[in-house]
Amino acid sequence: MLALPSAATNLYVYLEHAIGSGPLIYSLFDIALPIPLPPPPPAAPPIEVKPLPNPNPILQLKLGEYPRRMCCVQLGSKFYLFGGKYDDLDLCDDGDIDEEIKKKYSNVTRDDYPRDVYIFDPTTTAAADADDDKLMKAMMMNTGKSKPVAFVVDEKIYVLGSTFTFQGGNKIKNLAEKEAIKEQALFEMYDPSDDKWTVLPNPPPIICDIENKKTEWVGHAVDLEEARKRVLLIARQGIYNCLYSFDLDGGQWIKCLTLPGPVNTFIGRCELVGGFLYGRSYETVAAFKVPLASNENLEEEIKEKIKNSLDKRALWETTLAEKCPFYYASKEMGMDAMYTFPQQLYSSSSLLHLGNGFFCFVLSGMPPHPYISIDQGSVEDYKKRVISIVIFQNPHVGDDQTEEKYFKAKFVHSAHYVINSPFPIDGRIRGCFSLGQVFDFGGGSRPTFAEHCISPQTKIASLRQAWDSSSWSLFKESRIAEFLLQEERQRAAERLLQEERQSAERLLQEERQRAERLLQEERQRAERLLQEERQSAERRLQYLQRDHERTVHLLRMEITRLTVQQDLILPFLNSFQAISDPVESPSSSQLTTETLVSNPSGDTTNRMETLHLS
Repeated sequence: MLALPSAATNLYVYLEHAIGSGPLIYSLFDIALPIPLPPPPPAAPPIEVKPLPNPNPILQLKLGEYPRRMCCVQLGSKFYLFGGKYDDLDLCDDGDIDEEIKKKYSNVTRDDYPRDVYIFDPTTTAAADADDDKLMKAMMMNTGKSKPVAFVVDEKIYVLGSTFTFQGGNKIKNLAEKEAIKEQALFEMYDPSDDKWTVLPNPPPIICDIENKKTEWVGHAVDLEEARKRVLLIARQGIYNCLYSFDLDGGQWIKCLTLPGPVNTFIGRCELVGGFLYGRSYETVAAFKVPLASNENLEEEIKEKIKNSLDKRALWETTLAEKCPFYYASKEMGMDAMYTFPQQLYSSSSLLHLGNGFFCFVLSGMPPHPYISIDQGSVEDYKKRVISIVIFQNPHVGDDQTEEKYFKAKFVHSAHYVINSPFPIDGRIRGCFSLGQVFDFGGGSRPTFAEHCISPQTKIASLRQAWDSSSWSLFKESRIAEFLLQEERQRAAERLLQEERQSAERLLQEERQRAERLLQEERQRAERLLQEERQSAERRLQYLQRDHERTVHLLRMEITRLTVQQDLILPFLNSFQAISDPVESPSSSQLTTETLVSNPSGDTTNRMETLHLS
């Protein structure tokens, strides 16, 4: 019988709610595991979905108050949440955001990528406490992180931010312009013992020249099996995923290799065990052999091998798949429990290594609505969410399984829970954690050789192996076809985009030429109108000049005539002015005193004078 230590009795599922699915952005669920774990059944047990016991969720964070894509890591009994980008409150559904949050941030300018760090300890908080009161704050990061990945090594927290969304008008602390991102602290380490952040070397692919090749970190795994501690990180660059390694002791970045097509489905937390990288792929568990010992020259060897090939891309994939084989979990040993659970809508999953070869696979989704469908398609029951847990032990990929492309593991335990919510509960799992990650046998013994599931092959097992080999061939062909179809779609989309861009450029060029022609015509018409106006003004000026000259000539003639008349009249006026006024009496000095002579006859002839007119 398997015994589970008391420190590892709880699983925590960190869920990010989708946009438009209610007033919450994050929920943390607490799932109790039985003590001890019951013995594994010979086959997958019947599926029984039970309500998730209360109190659940143990933490709910409101939309608008916290950034989206905030990552979460566990250290001891505490959960640390940080990174992400704030939603634009103006673009969110008004019915989803709490009115108090709207009022609180209506006139507040926040960094799009905040530096805040929150701490939640489920062992010291009460269920009755307000969710915001359950959080404490730690020292802020040096720089906000876009779509971060985080991990814990030696009780220190490491966080690495992507550059995929640093574009447009987004604001980030201390970021003056887009090129200044190269100076940002994309990679940092936090030491809770002194509450300090230390800036680490930025990864090499910070910003590529091609727009669609910015770096988005989509997966990670900590390698503690070698002498030197390192972390493997998966970067999405364009349509490829690339594997990078960071030496935690030496502080050096190394690009390992470009991953083959199937590994592009690896997203989220991965686990490196026995030279194989285990992760989730298409909502199941897969394994990928990582040739870490020879990765420095592997890509160069493949490039040298395919340099003369006509179809370099297909040969690259084939050669890389041979060097780095890819495996899915076999349905043997009760592992069909991972495949028989009914398909959930809008599902997501997470993989957690519990220690000592025990893994926990968590799948969550929305069940189909029992009564509603559209065009014979399922519609989710948007107020219900299912969480399915499958625990398995000692995944093993042996040399004899090279052709099968399946790894074997032993089923240990499964449980299925349903969450009933008063509002839509669409979302994705962003993390799965366990307090005290140690699973072991009751006596503390290590797994034996037989427990690695390498047992003698019976006839039925041989038939099953043949069926698995045949099904793998079909599956491989379908995956290759799917990959080629995806590549063709990508190329078609690129061609369509190029054609649309060229068409837009042609239309723009035509519009520019048309605008230039119209502008030229308008300029010419304006010049003609201006010329006509100028000529009309000149003609008017000439007419006015002639009229002015005629007026001046007439004035001069009139002046001449008046001058002549003046010359004629002036002598007469002078003579006329010389004649005394007959009315005026002569002065006494001018009068001649004469002796009056008596003239009895009254004759006055002798007194008459003659007036001569000159």
